[in-house]
Formats: sequence, C-alpha cells, structure tokens
Amino acid sequence: MNAYTWENLEHQLMNPAACVVCAKYKSWMAIGPSFLPQSVTGQWIVHVYEQNNKTVV
Repeated sequence: MNAYTWENLEHQLMNPAACVVCAKYKSWMAIGPSFLPQSVTGQWIVHVYEQNNKTVV
C-alpha cells in the first residue's frame, strides 16, 4: 500500500512517495499507526494555464 502514509513523531511522512496522508486513530486497542482506509474522497484544486504555447497544470 504505497499510496497511504502517516506522520512519525517528528511530523515527517513515513513514506514520502505516498499520495494520501492518513490521520492516526488513537485508542488503547490500536497497536499499529492506524487503520488502512477503504476509500479516499476529497476535492482537488487544479490550475490550468498556458505558458510558452503549452498547457501547464
């Protein structure tokens, strides 16, 4: 699951190549960093413009 990661205690990503940073779930039963999400939802803000006669995203 390289798409997901969490922050370590120094607030650095455990996997810098990941696309999604998950929140940690704190519980006395949680042993690992958290649960893997079943799905990811959200909104994207994309800027598209022209530069040197090319489209830049």
